[in-house]
Amino acid sequence: MKRILFFLFVFAFSSELFSQETIQLKDAVYHRNSLTYIFENYYGSYSTLVTGAMPKVSIPNKLDDNRISNPVITRLSVAEGNYSQNIINDLQKEKIPNVIIANWFNRKSDGSFDMNLVLQRGQYDANDAAILTALSMHRGLSAIDKTAMELVGNSFILVMNIVEVHSIDDEYNKVDKIRRAYAKGSKIPYKAVERLFNGFKAQVQYRLFQINFNDSIASLFYNNLWVDPDDPPAIKSQKKRAFDNFEFPLIFQFQTTRNSSGIQINQGLPLAPLQQATDEELMIKMFQNGVNGFLGEVEKLLPRFRVRANLINSHPIEAKIGSKEGLKTDQRFFVYEDKMNKAGVVKTVRKGVVRVKRVENNQTNSQGDSKGSVFYQVAGLSLKTGMIMEQHKGANMAFSAGYNFIGDVNGVELRLDYNLSSLFASFSSDGNAVPGFKIYFEIGIDNQTYRNTLFKFYDIENIFESTTDRKDDEVYKANFSFFRLGLGLSKNFQLSSNVSIVPELAWNYEMAIATKLKDEADQSVSLKNVVDKNTLSKPSDVDVSQNLQYNVHYIIVGAEIVITIAYPFQLYGKLDYFMPFIGALDRDNHLYTNSWRDFFENRAGMTIGAGIRIEF
Repeated sequence: MKRILFFLFVFAFSSELFSQETIQLKDAVYHRNSLTYIFENYYGSYSTLVTGAMPKVSIPNKLDDNRISNPVITRLSVAEGNYSQNIINDLQKEKIPNVIIANWFNRKSDGSFDMNLVLQRGQYDANDAAILTALSMHRGLSAIDKTAMELVGNSFILVMNIVEVHSIDDEYNKVDKIRRAYAKGSKIPYKAVERLFNGFKAQVQYRLFQINFNDSIASLFYNNLWVDPDDPPAIKSQKKRAFDNFEFPLIFQFQTTRNSSGIQINQGLPLAPLQQATDEELMIKMFQNGVNGFLGEVEKLLPRFRVRANLINSHPIEAKIGSKEGLKTDQRFFVYEDKMNKAGVVKTVRKGVVRVKRVENNQTNSQGDSKGSVFYQVAGLSLKTGMIMEQHKGANMAFSAGYNFIGDVNGVELRLDYNLSSLFASFSSDGNAVPGFKIYFEIGIDNQTYRNTLFKFYDIENIFESTTDRKDDEVYKANFSFFRLGLGLSKNFQLSSNVSIVPELAWNYEMAIATKLKDEADQSVSLKNVVDKNTLSKPSDVDVSQNLQYNVHYIIVGAEIVITIAYPFQLYGKLDYFMPFIGALDRDNHLYTNSWRDFFENRAGMTIGAGIRIEF
């Protein structure tokens, strides 16, 4: 076993250890994205509610809020050629990019700009020393101009076209209409649909655009459109007109159509909220859910939307990102390093995988002494200060398959883990929770033959050969299929960068179903040849199968050792202790005998197994 593990480690890491020569570290290029909502005007069902709710949809904390006072544009016809390009034309015609940039640079009534908002937001992206210097500087410092270009260039516009909005009651009414027509035509009593929920559903088209504030546009802006407070009135007037007439280019990024809902259980029903939300609140919830789902999809597809940062410390692992970037306990980050091979080609190589351990509150502006959030490593090689980490969302789940090979509760095991820490953190005000806390669902399958005098059947072919001693005639043996379902809790403790120990506590329900009967000579006995040992009458096949199913409840305590070979692939070894309680139950879960261990001899106690796991 040790040799196998050794060669797996060598295979996984040899390419990194021997093919790379020169390490190059660079700053993580990450500036917070900002978002502006734009809505195509809507005149369909519930238009008044929609118009009131849409401006109240919040922008997630990890994005800077660039909302504008008039976020509505004319609704376009789908038939009007290139829909996305036509939206760009409309946005430029309405001067939406100009309004956003004017907000970025705090444009005054005389057309003059300043860098206050850029400095304020840029503090979350620059290092502390640069911040302290920048706070005392005016525009013209190249570092600040560069920050402004990056921040403004990360301005995104989300245009939403509402295809349809309907209420849950609308759905119920449609079903009722169909039921009435069917009842009338079939001359049967009409039964109204049970109305359990209220709220709204919508189908919305989302299109994402980015302001193209590249080097040439930024240079043109600073040289020809920037109005300084000290500029002469004539210059101010000239540049102000030039800014108002300029069309800032937009880049189409991504589009999709999503269905979303905002619903609640009707008052008076179990689990209904004590205070019912208003129609407007449910409408806002519906659009908020849609936006959040869209942004989650975008984050997986567009690297620009992923949080990036340099490691500021490797023991412990720290980076200057936190609650402002939406960090939550156990979120996953990949850590990268640029390496140069012998041919002089620089490639970005993944060096490790880390998860959030403690989220730092960085909602307030940095003053030069900001602290970093703390992470723990779950895979990879040694990490160094300066390496780049990038957020990679996953499903917070893991699938494993293994085999128990020592002990009496053996067989194949399949398991699905879900990270509860990430769920708890999402409800936490600061994004923190106990890391590595998981819930899992498992299935176990096994086949074994057991001999037991408690089985209640004889072999009819031998029943009349003996009248004094029926012991030899009994069906002592049965081949059983065991099927286990279980639910458990576990807590991950990271021992090193690639090794963890995971204590576990679980409940399992096991069903034992006889698939084959055998006599003392180990010969198969047909169900047709079986009689009840008490009545000597032949039972039905159903009666036999029902009486040869037994059930039990287990409490299981144990632990796993998990070794990451090449993330997301892992090996694990486990030790479980099965403790049956209540006793053996019959098919109807009535107590059959007080001891499961006696009924199925030694089917309890310690079991050792191993397998593979994949995190995703």
